Amino acid sequence: MPDVIVIGAGPAGAVTAALLRRLGYAVEIWERQAFPRHRIGESLPPRAVDLLKHLRFEANGFAVMEGHTSIWGEAEPHRAVFQEGYGLQVQRDRFDQKLVDQSDASVYFGRTALGLVQEDGKVAGVRDKDGEVRARFVVMASGPGKSTRHLRQSAIFGYWKNSRHPEGSQANDTVIESFPDGWVWSLRLADDTRNVTVLFDTAGISYEDAIRQTTFVRRMLDGAELVSRAVGCDASWQCAETFAEPGLLRVGDAGSVIDPLSSQGVYKALCSAMSAAVVINTCLKRPGLERTALDFFNEEERRTYDGYSAGSIATFRQEQRWPDRPFWKTRHELPAFDIRTRAFSQELANAIESGQAMDLCVRNAAGTRVAQKPAISGSLIELEEYLVSPAFEYGYRGAPGDAIRRIHRTLRVPKRVGEILDELAPLQTSMMLRIIAYMYREGLIEPL
Repeated sequence: MPDVIVIGAGPAGAVTAALLRRLGYAVEIWERQAFPRHRIGESLPPRAVDLLKHLRFEANGFAVMEGHTSIWGEAEPHRAVFQEGYGLQVQRDRFDQKLVDQSDASVYFGRTALGLVQEDGKVAGVRDKDGEVRARFVVMASGPGKSTRHLRQSAIFGYWKNSRHPEGSQANDTVIESFPDGWVWSLRLADDTRNVTVLFDTAGISYEDAIRQTTFVRRMLDGAELVSRAVGCDASWQCAETFAEPGLLRVGDAGSVIDPLSSQGVYKALCSAMSAAVVINTCLKRPGLERTALDFFNEEERRTYDGYSAGSIATFRQEQRWPDRPFWKTRHELPAFDIRTRAFSQELANAIESGQAMDLCVRNAAGTRVAQKPAISGSLIELEEYLVSPAFEYGYRGAPGDAIRRIHRTLRVPKRVGEILDELAPLQTSMMLRIIAYMYREGLIEPL
């Protein structure tokens, strides 16, 4: 009996399987299609490349991307060059095959999961045409399922040869360009073919009509040849009701699908896989922490979806040339549910950070407290202490988390900024002032 069955051999499934194999588990991957198989979503930003290296996955032989070109909010193209690292434009058939080959799992292509085995209130295996296969845990990584669609939209993509590059762009850039009824995403692959994908939500618009509405992309395709059939697909935002339950995780696109505008789909899948492997390891090695681990995965995946959605909404709002066109009107009206505004004085924050407010007396804001929250610690989920507030129950994490907690504890009674620094010496003064100013901006402390 395998310890874990992973359904789906895309990046989320392959990386989850690989990480679990490194932890010593027997893992099977079931993939209903034959590999290699085509997928869009070929742009990997630098942080996805860095994460692959960190996880010790090889991804050589693809076109290197140094930046991106956008025609968004104005007619002139704007090119942004990555400050650190590089991205990749990958052929997903080859890229996905590379990840599967490096998974060290038992892989079964052409094997379709027909249902889940339930036992004692948890998932205990998978059914296929030959019967039931028991497993200690199941990972759904088979792509979008029956999830709630929060924004319905469609995409049409095709591949072109002999495209040219207008001034203002580099050959391997990812290109995005908005137009009155949608936007276009394009990239050049290592074999010199160019993917041009149109995103829209208006019934009846054709691939060619959409491209004719662009300027930069239209010039790029002047004289180029469409060498594939233009294919349509669903590109809706989707999110599952729950990402984790006893014996089962929904990983990558099986949990949520974000807008292609972010170019972060593969990176999101890799992060989801990392969390999934740690959560499963915790559930199997420390059953007493199972509920904590599952709750952690549910919250992390929901926060990820909400964060990417908020980022896409903010980007859509930057395009104001056609506010009354249905495509843009719909997106401008989306609720920015993850964007919180907080009233504070920027002048006072600057004074704290620059050391000009040493006599300012501050106190902890109402409702702030140190609480135990689940977090990744090595290959397990552990309960660790974080400062939380009524507006941010998730907790303030990252490098300054320890200093934030120490300042909070120091402020059991109100103190002047200078007194805080004296109590926390010999910590670096400039760093502590930045953190105190940050806590003020975040509403964690307030002046008397």
